[in-house]
Amino acid sequence: MFLRYNVGDLSEPSYEIDESQIRLNRDRNLEGFGGLCVVDDFILATYTGISAPLKLGSQEHLPKNLLVFNKDGELLRKLHLDVYGTYLTVTEDKKTLIMKCYDPEITYRTYNLDEILANL
Repeated sequence: MFLRYNVGDLSEPSYEIDESQIRLNRDRNLEGFGGLCVVDDFILATYTGISAPLKLGSQEHLPKNLLVFNKDGELLRKLHLDVYGTYLTVTEDKKTLIMKCYDPEITYRTYNLDEILANL
């Protein structure tokens, strides 16, 4: 279900301040985060990481990566998802991650948290 790949740097936001307003550079910024949840000392987030803007109505702007950070915000693992996913939650026993997916219909998938958090 997951393809692991090297932890790399996330894109730095590109912006300018103009008359006390922050203006994002839409041509240089990558699309960002879609979902977030905390499990013990880890933060899990779905991340797009592709160039914007994209055509309206497509699913391409939705996240297809799952990132794992420690509580200090250090990126520990980057996983490529087999579907587009956004919102995240964890079961009460902290064994299962539930993600809202678009495959292409809206569904929910479950993932074993032990596999995601193994060997960090």
